[in-house]
Amino acid sequence: MPVGAVSRHTLQIHSYFMIIITVLFIVVLGITIYSMFEHRKSAGQRPAKFAGPTGTVQWLWAMVPFAILLFIDYILIGIHFSS
Repeated sequence: MPVGAVSRHTLQIHSYFMIIITVLFIVVLGITIYSMFEHRKSAGQRPAKFAGPTGTVQWLWAMVPFAILLFIDYILIGIHFSS
């Protein structure tokens, strides 16, 4: 158990973020497993022919995790770069 106030605060932040990360991990893992079973190719079935997502959609999905990290850093914790 931490003795100092700073180390206690650091442990609290670490525990808080471990809960957030664990929940996010479980949600993403659940979506992945659901998607694997829901969209698997059955025997004798032909895959659908459709176009993949556009470049804009791909960029948006790439930026979602980045936006979540920015939200956590700046809004929840208030960490800012000091000059």
